[in-house]
Amino acid sequence: MRKLSTLGYFFAGMGALFAGFGGWFLWQESSFSERSIPTRGTIVKLVDYRDSDGDTMYRPVAEYFDARGRRYEFSSNTSSSSPGFRIGEEVDILYDPLKPHDARIDTWGQRFLLPVIFSGMGSLFVLIGLGLVVFPILRARTIARLMQSGLRTEGTIVRLYRDTSIAVNDQNPWRAIAEAKHPRTGELCEYKSDALWERPYSAKEGDIVPIFVSARNAKKSYVDIDNAIASDTPSDDGHWKFGQARSSFGKAAPRGDTPGKT
Repeated sequence: MRKLSTLGYFFAGMGALFAGFGGWFLWQESSFSERSIPTRGTIVKLVDYRDSDGDTMYRPVAEYFDARGRRYEFSSNTSSSSPGFRIGEEVDILYDPLKPHDARIDTWGQRFLLPVIFSGMGSLFVLIGLGLVVFPILRARTIARLMQSGLRTEGTIVRLYRDTSIAVNDQNPWRAIAEAKHPRTGELCEYKSDALWERPYSAKEGDIVPIFVSARNAKKSYVDIDNAIASDTPSDDGHWKFGQARSSFGKAAPRGDTPGKT
């Protein structure tokens, strides 16, 4: 729970930073469009260099003449992995008449590609981060409702395993599987706990745990691992103990539908 929230805040913060840079670049280009003058120019050079990955990148250099006939040369701020222009090619130019060296090659890729990439990636990171922050809050509310109005039963921990279908920073969480009869139908089911992001050193098969099942939807349940054992303090070596885990609703499934031991 806390790990997901921390990761969510990190993603949201980085996303906001990227989106902020992208928005600032877009505002700069919009402001430049209002004060600039169009003209025609020529590509006079393609500067090639190696990026941090060792790939060859190309940056166009263009020249143009202002309204007074003075020649100016400038290098584009945008590079690409393949030459986007040919030497001698004529292109549209925008330049600031008060600062003639401040000029742009007037194409969408040269002016707006980087701002759009920054804004798009930033917005995506913000959405992912907010999802990671909001989900635990909504889940906690669901758990509270299940404990307050759900059907209570008791089950036995029959399995502990690594859930390889989930990975955060190349780490897979642990899951606990508890076996219990459905409090209403009497059917023997297996209930899956929430992801446990620390190894449950003190957990063992056979521990009794309270389980709360939704009266309306049998697939919604909460395995109350916090009360699986009496002790809720860290062991002498400082490792996490099973009773300290925070778990949430999983899905009830007939026996045999859950992953095997690892």
